[in-house]
Amino acid sequence: MHGGGCVLGDIETHDVLCRTLCHDTGATVFSLDYRLAPEHPFPAAVEDTVAALTWLSHEAAGLDLDPQRLAVAGDSAGAGLAAVALHETKGQLASPVRAQALIYPALDLRGRLPSRQEFANHFPIPRDMIHWFFGHYFGPAWPFTDARAIPSLYEDYTGLPPALIITAGHDPLRDEGAEYAETLAAAGVPVEYECCEGTIHGFMNMGRVLRTAHGWGRRRVGAWLAERLGKA
Repeated sequence: MHGGGCVLGDIETHDVLCRTLCHDTGATVFSLDYRLAPEHPFPAAVEDTVAALTWLSHEAAGLDLDPQRLAVAGDSAGAGLAAVALHETKGQLASPVRAQALIYPALDLRGRLPSRQEFANHFPIPRDMIHWFFGHYFGPAWPFTDARAIPSLYEDYTGLPPALIITAGHDPLRDEGAEYAETLAAAGVPVEYECCEGTIHGFMNMGRVLRTAHGWGRRRVGAWLAERLGKA
């Protein structure tokens, strides 16, 4: 699931990342071109993600894929969509999802955690840009009580798949990723959480300028998913 605040981004912007995941895991990668705001505001992107995950789970065998070796992954807003889709499809899939990899996930529009203030003016997503995304995606009335916009509002986390959550040390979204990892762990979900210190939001798509962070992230995510899925 590509990032971009549910306003920007597409299959092309994340093509290299998807190809590297395919190479590193030996898995088939499906990249979803979900509807974007403002033409398609909340919850359109959620609905598309839920529909795609449900379809893939039930149709995998017909595509010569193993429905019992299914994982979801995303970065930024795409990671938030992946997390929400797992809640929304509980008990509706052909078989349980085996793993979830959430890369610097966007999970809480309330902006209540310290990293939102600490890095409010930091590249590449300062506070004004985050609010610009929210304004386009959510419109004038932000859904502060809707778990599809704030996954921490879901009441039941049991039965969700093992998670790898990666954040960036200089990212306004850092603390919401860390908090979600703690929430999953408290519910008994196996979680591996790592913060890539000294780097910024979006480093997985900045391989030309952030080679060390990008290389580490690629190896970490690829190896973890390969282990969880069983590399073909």
